Amino acid sequence: MTNQQITPEELAYIDRYLHQQMTEEEQTVFRQKIKNEADFKEKVNEVRLTLLAIAETGVEEKIKEFHKRIAPLPAINKDKTIRLRYFAAAASVAILVSLGVWFLLMNNDTGNDLYSNYYKPDPGLMTVMGSTDKYEFEKAMVSYRNGEYRQAIITWKEQLNRNPSSDTLGYFLGAAYQAAGITDSAKIYLSEIATQPGSSFYKDANWYMALLYLKTNSRAEALLHLKLSAHSKKEDLIKQLEK
Repeated sequence: MTNQQITPEELAYIDRYLHQQMTEEEQTVFRQKIKNEADFKEKVNEVRLTLLAIAETGVEEKIKEFHKRIAPLPAINKDKTIRLRYFAAAASVAILVSLGVWFLLMNNDTGNDLYSNYYKPDPGLMTVMGSTDKYEFEKAMVSYRNGEYRQAIITWKEQLNRNPSSDTLGYFLGAAYQAAGITDSAKIYLSEIATQPGSSFYKDANWYMALLYLKTNSRAEALLHLKLSAHSKKEDLIKQLEK
C-alpha cells in the first residue's frame, strides 16, 4: 500500500472513475495519469482494494444506507457528497480493524514462507521463432523461458513504449520482474493488468499480485486478489491465510 496520504480531493476523483461517473474524455485523462504517475496508480489500487474489503466484510449495505441519507441534502454539491461517502467508508474500515476483523490477516509472519511454497514463475508462451512481426517478442520470450529475465525485460520495455496498450507486454513485463526478484516493478505492471477484467491475463495477474502482497505480509490485499484469480491452488492458499 502507498505510504502517501490520499487527500479528500483525490478520493473524490478516484471515486468518480471507479464508479464510472466520468466522461470518456475524463477517463482518458485519468488513465494517462495512472500510466505517468506510479504513486497515483498505487493510490487508485489502494482505494479499489478498500472498496473490495468493504464489500467482503459486509459493510457495503450500511454504507449504501448512509449514501441514501446524505444524497438528498440540497446544500451539498456532488463532489462533497462523494467526499462524505469515502469518509464513511474509511470510518467503517477503521471500525472493522478495531473490532479485530483483520486480526487473522496480521497475526503471523509467514508470508515469505507461503510465497516460496506457492510462487512459480509464469511458464510463458510457446514460440515458433518464425519471420513474423512478433520475432523480437518471441526472442525475448525464449530468454524469459530460459531464466534470462533481464534480457527479456529490456526487449519488452522497448516494445511496450511503442505499444503502451498491450496487455500481453504489460503482463509479461510484470512476470519477468517478479521472476527476477524486482518486486516493486513487478507490482507496477501486474497491478495494471489486474484491474482490467477484459484482459486474457486478468486472472493470472491477480494470482501473482496476491503472491506479491503475500511476500510483504499484506494479507488483506493478498486475499482480495486471490479471490479474483483462478489458479488451481487458489482455494488451498486462501485456507492457509484464513487459518
